[in-house]
Amino acid sequence: MSMHVSHRQEAFSRAYVRAVAAAVGFRVQDGTDPDDDSVDLTLAARGPAGTLRSPKLDMQLKCQLGRPAREPSWAYDLKVKNFEELRHVDYQVPRILVVVAVPEDPSR
Repeated sequence: MSMHVSHRQEAFSRAYVRAVAAAVGFRVQDGTDPDDDSVDLTLAARGPAGTLRSPKLDMQLKCQLGRPAREPSWAYDLKVKNFEELRHVDYQVPRILVVVAVPEDPSR
């Protein structure tokens, strides 16, 4: 039996971020279990990187079906809970939302 589409979206977005992170030499750590803080993955670097030593970045991942990659911008509806957990600026580790856009047809 095939994976449910939402599980495929989650797996693809995690794999995509991991591939990009590997290409630039960052480590990737899974978020907490249970996921009650809207952090799916954390990027981390070892040693000096810019103005910080051993920087980290927490990420909430989403995967949007049916958005052409060529569109310069588009809106994404985020649940209020996730928005509230992303919008604050007083976290020790900064947070961002990463939306991976994919075609509805997986063969594309």
